[in-house]
Amino acid sequence: MTLIDYEEIGKFDYYRRLIEELDLESEFENVFDESLEEFELEISESRVISQVLDEAPDDYILLVNERSPAYRLLQLPEAEQD
Repeated sequence: MTLIDYEEIGKFDYYRRLIEELDLESEFENVFDESLEEFELEISESRVISQVLDEAPDDYILLVNERSPAYRLLQLPEAEQD
């Protein structure tokens, strides 16, 4: 299992950095019918992240914390994706 952790978590552009870093821009556009650059956040970041991860080719677990860091993301290894 890979833990993806970020130091500057909890800022409103976190979902953008996460989607770009995981190279999920096309999945984002499939979900929200607009580009990441044009998107204006009107729902919670965790909901945006969750919906995009549901479209991702890999399996992830999104942990939403009540305190900093606000999010942690676990990527499941290939063997456990069945």
